[in-house]
Amino acid sequence: MRKISMVIIALMAIMILPTIKADAAILMDGSTTFANADFNAVVYWSVYSPLDASPLGSISDYGYYYQVHNSGTGGDNALTQFGVDNPNKLTITGIGYLTTPNLNPLPGSLIAPNPGYYYDSNNCGVWTFTPGATTQNIPLGSDSYLLYFTTPYAPVMVNGGVQAGSYNTQGPVPGPAPEPASLSLLGISLLGLGSTMFRRK
Repeated sequence: MRKISMVIIALMAIMILPTIKADAAILMDGSTTFANADFNAVVYWSVYSPLDASPLGSISDYGYYYQVHNSGTGGDNALTQFGVDNPNKLTITGIGYLTTPNLNPLPGSLIAPNPGYYYDSNNCGVWTFTPGATTQNIPLGSDSYLLYFTTPYAPVMVNGGVQAGSYNTQGPVPGPAPEPASLSLLGISLLGLGSTMFRRK
């Protein structure tokens, strides 16, 4: 029984160690196009694992970063909101925006969200861009500042949404997911080893 437990632990370690290295590079990096008859947008995104040198510095949680670009032309509308789904209603430990750096390699004017970035009833991350004393919609050719949230949970692809007034569309962006099943299996293996050793004593 002890030999079987040791083999299971070794296999689990081989499976999960590459996913939990503290010095790993960016976990996810890419962009998503949001096409609509009334507007077009591109959301650039990246996700850093805990302890990586992310734009927020060294943090204990995963860092999720997004930058919204209004790629529309002609009579397309200005953008008014961006949101990230959180289907399991997992804890978000921090949310906001940064004035640097840029994920879009060719940014236009940079637009700040309203101070009312918030969690909605499903604990999603949402940033609004509406006219105010120091804020505005994201016009054609312009970008949001770097939007972010932090969470203890690793990323999977979830629904994100871009809105321009009453018009909206969805597309896949990184969002938080429960802990991988492999971590639970490792915990079960460790418990099995402990009980075996206890019985031998």
